[in-house]
Amino acid sequence: MKKRFSYSKIFSLVLAMACSCGLLRADDFFKNNLTSDLPADKLYPQGRIFPFSGYSPPSVTGMKKLGFTASGPTYGNSQAKLALASQAEGIGNIWQLHAVYDGVKLTGKPALAKIAKAAGAKGIDWAKMQQCIEDAVKKAIKESNNNISWWALGMEEIRWWNKNEVKYLEVASKAVKAADPEKRPMWVYMPGHYGYEGMRKYMPHMDMLGQGYYPNFSNRAGYRYWCENVQKTVAGFTPERPMLAVTEMFREPKNEADRLLIPAFVRHDVWMALIHGFKGIVVFSFGNRSNFDSYGDYFFAYSEVANEITRPGGLGDVLLTGEVMNDIKLAVTQGPKTVLYQRKIGKPAKLTDFTYPTLKWRDMRHNSGRYCFVASSSKEPLTAVLSGLPQQPVQVVNAANGQVMGQTDNGTFELKFGPHGVHLLKFIAK
Repeated sequence: MKKRFSYSKIFSLVLAMACSCGLLRADDFFKNNLTSDLPADKLYPQGRIFPFSGYSPPSVTGMKKLGFTASGPTYGNSQAKLALASQAEGIGNIWQLHAVYDGVKLTGKPALAKIAKAAGAKGIDWAKMQQCIEDAVKKAIKESNNNISWWALGMEEIRWWNKNEVKYLEVASKAVKAADPEKRPMWVYMPGHYGYEGMRKYMPHMDMLGQGYYPNFSNRAGYRYWCENVQKTVAGFTPERPMLAVTEMFREPKNEADRLLIPAFVRHDVWMALIHGFKGIVVFSFGNRSNFDSYGDYFFAYSEVANEITRPGGLGDVLLTGEVMNDIKLAVTQGPKTVLYQRKIGKPAKLTDFTYPTLKWRDMRHNSGRYCFVASSSKEPLTAVLSGLPQQPVQVVNAANGQVMGQTDNGTFELKFGPHGVHLLKFIAK
């Protein structure tokens, strides 16, 4: 006679299996055995110091205490002074590299055009150009007392349709690697309107990609489009090309309401880039210009975000060496579920709609714990429910300041976001 199970016994068995899976799930959720062989005293990608810098600071005094880990690039003739002052402050420097060819300093595209015009039909002597760049590298190392973390090629916004400019980038890449014993990475600033199809042409000759994005208080959803543009640019290259976010600090707010939102704007833009996997922030710019009364508001907003990342025990090492997971989900329960970004695309240009989920997050595992970083691109407040955590109660902590926010209920937790709000969460097993 066959043994028959009652529905109650089957239910009990399923429940027991679910509980068992939950226990295993919790163990796996908090498991961490990550290691990194990067040195702790160098700027990424050669070390584990998270890069947070800004163009043209008027002074580097106190920059380290304010959370910044490097200075520069800068323009003019003050690069050596900035590098030495940064060394005294205990932070790195991003050196804006300019070669000199036949007495012409290559400070930008017009200088290269001048050299090409003088060369005439015979063209630029590229072997000579490489030697000029190698000489500039050696001179910079000496003048900076070797306080150089990255090279920033001093011919920004290179145009892929200009053969001489692309050739200059190729030659500069070879020259820097030949002349720099420490093989420090080189990058070139790219303007925000460049698309990934064009920028991919540069990637064989650059170690990192930094592109400008300046929302100027527009729909922050536009940042999502820009982040994805940079991701597409670097996709598939070996070795990996770290992505750098060149963020905005140069325009006055349109009105008082926007001025009060500067901390929210800054935090959103930085963390949205980091959630997309960017590995460094270079603010444009820390130069104090005229008619920019909000300089201090911006500067201290960036300092606060920098400290979340670079302070001892901060989130920088999680972002640089943590493992990206895919367990956690978020669902908006109150407020807009999507945001709209409009951009002109094609020839002739046509206004095109891009719709994104309101929330973007990054679920990460690290030796120091389990994390989730979330940013909202909505101008309106919203509420969302986080799920995917173990069924057992888990403590939720604000990873920015260590304050306990509460504990989960059956693997879920409710979050409230202000306009362009950000949550940095750490989960602790109870």
